Amino acid sequence: MNAAPAPAPSPGLSLPLWAWVAMAWLANAVFRATQYWGPPDQDRGVMLRLAQETASALVWIGITLFLVWLAERLHRRQASLLRWVLVHCAVVTAVVLGRALFVWATDPVLGWYPSPPSVRLLLMTSAAYNSVTTWLLVGVAQAIVQSRRVRADASRIAELETKLALARLEALRARLDPHFLFNALNSVAEMVHRDPDVADRMLVSLAELLRVSLRPDMPQQRPLRDEVALVEHYLQIEKIRLGERLQVGWAIDPSCLPVPVPTLILQPLVENAIVHAIARRREPGRLDLRARLHADELQIEIENTAGPDGPAAPGSGTGLGATRERLQMLHGDQARLRQVQQDGLYRVELALPLPEGHARPAPRTPETAA
Repeated sequence: MNAAPAPAPSPGLSLPLWAWVAMAWLANAVFRATQYWGPPDQDRGVMLRLAQETASALVWIGITLFLVWLAERLHRRQASLLRWVLVHCAVVTAVVLGRALFVWATDPVLGWYPSPPSVRLLLMTSAAYNSVTTWLLVGVAQAIVQSRRVRADASRIAELETKLALARLEALRARLDPHFLFNALNSVAEMVHRDPDVADRMLVSLAELLRVSLRPDMPQQRPLRDEVALVEHYLQIEKIRLGERLQVGWAIDPSCLPVPVPTLILQPLVENAIVHAIARRREPGRLDLRARLHADELQIEIENTAGPDGPAAPGSGTGLGATRERLQMLHGDQARLRQVQQDGLYRVELALPLPEGHARPAPRTPETAA
């Protein structure tokens, strides 16, 4: 399936932040300078005022951009309220001192004062005007960062919806694959006379797979128990079809079952293991699924016997790539996906961060370990 082409950017002003900040401060400089517009014989005073306001605006442009950068950094690091206040108090103090130094250094050229000002006057004037302006800019910087975050979250959610829709389509495609349906229904036809109960379970599992694949309101995440139940339905069909060639082992810690995981994250990986490895073997193959809580993570392993083509599962790269993208979009660098090939086994390891408020596993002591 080819991805839809990206929409063409809509026409309009799309300037970088620094350009908007520069235009705002320079416009403010012109406005403030024109407030002193007078008769033609005072044009020199107006031009001097314009030079002063322009020089001041250039300084404020740099301060504003720095405050936006700082707000972004503190937000990424999830700084506490106390740290946020202390950092900004230090910044405001630095701005007050820096602006006083700037006026003192440029006073001989721009003539801020009729006569050279004292240090005390410079500091008092700077504190009176620049501290308030800086705190206002702190608020503006926070608003800019929050606006960026809202837009980024909206874009990320839209992209996640697209990824989930593609995952559902791939799952549906796999379920509606003629070979899969033929094999499943043929197995049902064989079992309906020999073992009606097995045939009934197989039909129930097939119906559940189709129901989940066709569900229109699929959430981005759901409890691990739902993903495990879906995999059980899939394996119910494949185990009846493959018989003794498929051996399945489960080692799911019950404490993992309520943890939310990305929807349809396990079934494609299990399907890869069967289709590209175990189903191609003549001798029995084994598939093991394990899950446990460790530190602040949910760790999941899907391990299978290698196929005749070697440890790696041919054709699984695309599925693994899509899985990595979804994990990156949902959890960033907190989630990991790793492939391990060792001793004729192929293993996919997933590590997902536990959500806020979820009970962490108790640390093991020598007594509990024993």
